Amino acid sequence: MNKAKEFFKLAYGGSKNAMSDKILKYGLINSGLAYEISSGLGLEQNITYAVSFVKAEANEIKGENTLFRTFNSLIDAKQYIKELKTTEKEKNKVLELETYEKPIIEELKKLLVEKKVYCVLKKVSASGMYRHIDFFVIVENTPISINRDIIKLGLATEKKESCGVSGCGMDMGFSVVSNLSQKLFNDYKIIKHEWI
Repeated sequence: MNKAKEFFKLAYGGSKNAMSDKILKYGLINSGLAYEISSGLGLEQNITYAVSFVKAEANEIKGENTLFRTFNSLIDAKQYIKELKTTEKEKNKVLELETYEKPIIEELKKLLVEKKVYCVLKKVSASGMYRHIDFFVIVENTPISINRDIIKLGLATEKKESCGVSGCGMDMGFSVVSNLSQKLFNDYKIIKHEWI
């Protein structure tokens, strides 16, 4: 028995929806949310497709009625499931990103309080559209590289020991540092930079 079908059996004991008693498909939106697509004759004696849900949380499996919908076509019912799965994937991506980025952001906030970020140009591509730049701060007269953190936060790409930065026609050190400032403090002007 598949997991979604098992969830429904545990929640409803095998009883079917009175209006849509023909089960067409079981599936999962995520590990704790299962769906069932069923069909039957609606109130006006036309074929109706129902999408029902059960949710597993805190060792309890029960119906999730807020997501329940009925449709006039199977295509619309399947589209609804597809949209829910897409939304769930996007939520998971955001959550993963936040979980991954949070410790980096917290460390950088502490490190960069009232400090300037220094930029060193290492290389410029022949086209002038790409640069290798080092970013660091001075702590107790010691330079500390923040290249790895900038790369991990998606503000530059990794290029040997430097940050790879695309673009031209502006101060690309300012571009990276202002984006970093926005990400950390919600204000692009907080962190200052200087070329050396």
